[in-house]
Amino acid sequence: MNELQKKQLALLKDTIAYYSADTTKRCMINTSTCRYLGESLDKPHSDGCAVGRLLTPELRLQFDRMFPDKTVHYKPLFNLLPQEVQAYGVDFLGDLQNLHDFSSYWDENGLSKDGLIRKDVIMSKYKLVEEFEIPKEVIDSTEITFIKKD
Repeated sequence: MNELQKKQLALLKDTIAYYSADTTKRCMINTSTCRYLGESLDKPHSDGCAVGRLLTPELRLQFDRMFPDKTVHYKPLFNLLPQEVQAYGVDFLGDLQNLHDFSSYWDENGLSKDGLIRKDVIMSKYKLVEEFEIPKEVIDSTEITFIKKD
């Protein structure tokens, strides 16, 4: 994985862990509208929506006031994001936000079955496959047997 993919994977995992620990932190007005700032929805215990969590409280409030029904795909909003947030990519941020927004992706325990499928789709789409190394001692101690097929 390249550095961007590592950051995207870390953000995806962090987002899932954050909302799975307390699904009431999802900043949804109804089943289709979210807010960047938790306090905009009388949820001071929340750091906001998936993208909002990456912003300062002041910028979250500004976005809620200026763009109440807009997502990161709205160019004027995306252009106001800090460079380090824009670096994740507009499509990835949109997919992350959709994972947050859709109620069918969550249940009382965290990600639902549909949410787990959606997470896998995001990981596949952005090639967020965790690489792992097999320790040398395991390789050295493993005997490989080939079976000849007739």
